[in-house]
Amino acid sequence: MIIGMKDNPFLICGYSGPDRFCDREQESGKLMTALENGRSVTLLAERRIGKTGLIRHVFNQLQQKGEMSTIYVDIFATRSLMEFTKVLASAI
Repeated sequence: MIIGMKDNPFLICGYSGPDRFCDREQESGKLMTALENGRSVTLLAERRIGKTGLIRHVFNQLQQKGEMSTIYVDIFATRSLMEFTKVLASAI
């Protein structure tokens, strides 16, 4: 049996908006509060736990409120300062 997006509410990758984002309300609230108050945040967890989804969800909430602009940059694959700079510049 092949499960399609309509059958499986849990995304493997990407972010499809708040309607498909499950739970993490406490974490989202803490992150929102920290960012709205200008505090730096570091998220640490094992791979595939949902850090990126959480970040994209919070960024979506911030953009909906119109309080600030957000930029998401994945620098994992960069191997030099020049690659990092290109990726960052493209995102901005």
